[in-house]
Amino acid sequence: MTIKRVAIITEFLYNFGGIEKSILELTKGLKEKNIEYDIYCGLYDKEKTFDDFKHMNVRTFTSQKKSAGLHSLWLRWKFSRLKLSGYDGYIFFGFHSIAAAKHNHPNVIWEQGPLSYLYLGYDAGIKIRFKKIIKNIYLKILKNIDQRNIKGVDHIFSLGQWSNKKLTEAYPNMPNEILVQPIDIKKYNISNPGTYYLSLTRLQKKVDQVILAFQKLPDKELHVYGNGSEEDKKKITKLASGYPNIKIKGFADEKDLPNIYGNCIAGISLNPDEDFTMCLMEALASGKPGISINPDKNTKHQITVEKTGILIKNYSPEDIANAVRKLDQLSAYKLKTDCKERSKSFSRENYVKVILDRLEKNQKV
Repeated sequence: MTIKRVAIITEFLYNFGGIEKSILELTKGLKEKNIEYDIYCGLYDKEKTFDDFKHMNVRTFTSQKKSAGLHSLWLRWKFSRLKLSGYDGYIFFGFHSIAAAKHNHPNVIWEQGPLSYLYLGYDAGIKIRFKKIIKNIYLKILKNIDQRNIKGVDHIFSLGQWSNKKLTEAYPNMPNEILVQPIDIKKYNISNPGTYYLSLTRLQKKVDQVILAFQKLPDKELHVYGNGSEEDKKKITKLASGYPNIKIKGFADEKDLPNIYGNCIAGISLNPDEDFTMCLMEALASGKPGISINPDKNTKHQITVEKTGILIKNYSPEDIANAVRKLDQLSAYKLKTDCKERSKSFSRENYVKVILDRLEKNQKV
């Protein structure tokens, strides 16, 4: 059966982040194919994410976050009661949303990695006064719920090699394949030699280390775009103070991105727990190489060393500075053709086609 109408079920629309941008590209791709869609969202604040969502049919549970521990369980409970009809397929984003998967088939989920506080040892951010033993019991309960919920998912798409490996470790019996997040590659049609290096990501993602590196590179210019907490903003501003080669630009408007990327030398993104950030993808689409970190033994799904960028062993300022020196303006510009070629796999047309093909196959199972 041909897919004519889908439901997009997402844990949140609450940031100007990669998940939200991926959903926007998905909706554009669906519209190009004349496929109808509705969005069902756990947490949606229209003032904290892209304005485009204001013009879509978004049905939400809440616009306010609850306390960390309560919020997760409450979202799971709400999603578990979501039983939809009238759709040919269901596309999930965010792991709390998969509580709805058992009721809604055929379905797929696209993920950047498993829940970090359940499977990667990160802090859960629970601020209430739990003793450690109580917190551990809570996390064990949530993990058990998560393992039950994943059984309702038909297919997992992972962002890249790192997330594919981590998702397979978390859910060893689930089908899992790599699908790079989408961008509108046609939009990035400016590609000048560039005059500055670019960091465009949320400020908590090792941006401080990038700034520390450029403190050692007074002849190299760094432009920092991104949003974050007030604490992060103050920290970044303080680190850049007194260094005229480091420009703190604030939030980047979507319409300005082609110019921002098209006039940089290279993009820098260093979060070790992400395969490939939007900054690196949009840089490659603009013909600009990336500087990133090896998440797992010299692998990075979208960077081919010497062709589309440089991988460093860790995010120390020294390693970052050495990579910048190596990837100067002339060296970076020589990689333009390879970067553009690599970015073709990021197209939203490819992303939408792969998802729809999988939903159609699952209809027949």
